Amino acid sequence: MGWNITLLVALLCWMSPVHMNIPCRQDEKPIKCGPDGTLHENRCPDVGTNCVAGRQACACTGRLHRSSDQRKCVKYQDCIPKKHDVLPFLKQRLAIYLVGVTKTIQQKEIELAFSCLRSVRESVCPQGNQVSRTVEYEQLVKVSGSERSDLPLENSEGGIKWHGRSIWLVFRVD
Repeated sequence: MGWNITLLVALLCWMSPVHMNIPCRQDEKPIKCGPDGTLHENRCPDVGTNCVAGRQACACTGRLHRSSDQRKCVKYQDCIPKKHDVLPFLKQRLAIYLVGVTKTIQQKEIELAFSCLRSVRESVCPQGNQVSRTVEYEQLVKVSGSERSDLPLENSEGGIKWHGRSIWLVFRVD
């Protein structure tokens, strides 16, 4: 019995190596790895290649991107998993109000041209994957010195006094 195992090991050592190709998934195509060990395919941000130079590998087809999640092929917008699904929120019949925003967003000082925002649902497409909403907002408009009335000044910016004027604008969002 021991001689049989020794002969089998010796036989396996002298045989040339056999490379087995794993079949690609439905959304992948076979492609050869480049000489530098890279695979020319679309990849999600921060996803590297796993390829040996000259060997066959599977690359994502079309506009799909390689994700870090089990190396699946996904649409670019699915590269980073969503934490919240906003579609049910947008589908609701109630009006949505935005009444304030902090002036500093990601350490950048911003000057917003509106003070209040309201969104009302108009329709939902039959498939349920699109919502049409009207968005109305109150715009803050600076009034020049010649247009000022005898009303008290409400605000100042950089030492220049001004008062606000409200204009309600409407546009659609699909």
